[in-house]
Amino acid sequence: MTIVKGGTGAESSTFDGVNADCSSYWLDLTLYPQRSLKPEHFSRLLLVLITICTLASIRFLIVGAWPVVLFLGADILALWFAFFLSYRRGRIFETIQLSDSDLIISASDTAGRLKTDRFEPYWVNVTIKSAGADKNVLVIQHRTKEIEVGRFLVPHERREVATAIKDALGRWRGR
Repeated sequence: MTIVKGGTGAESSTFDGVNADCSSYWLDLTLYPQRSLKPEHFSRLLLVLITICTLASIRFLIVGAWPVVLFLGADILALWFAFFLSYRRGRIFETIQLSDSDLIISASDTAGRLKTDRFEPYWVNVTIKSAGADKNVLVIQHRTKEIEVGRFLVPHERREVATAIKDALGRWRGR
């Protein structure tokens, strides 16, 4: 999980959920899915794999096993397509902002469409619902409306985000 706080553009590997630089927000989080391989490193990996497959293809052509070359090419294409889909999915993000008057939750999909929900903070309830042995769902409820936040996060990260939202709401209500 990558969390950017307060629109400063600085990424944080630690999680405190509070933005001291932004006085107009009680909470300002931007959540991104974790990507373990950066695009520039993927290019290097793909180049190494293409080199290995080319050398193996030459060997298979020499021994007369030319159909194997087709499968090696298909493997490279399948790997490239899988990472293409992964990086496309990596463009999604969610922002959670608590201002003096609203709790604003915005979510972007892979096509860049932004969906924004606004809630009155006094009536918001943040819960972690258990969805199995080691799975959970972070839900924000406002009277009859309910939305799920952080689908791309792992369970312990959802708990951290829920705690940060609850703490910010507690400070907001106690002002």
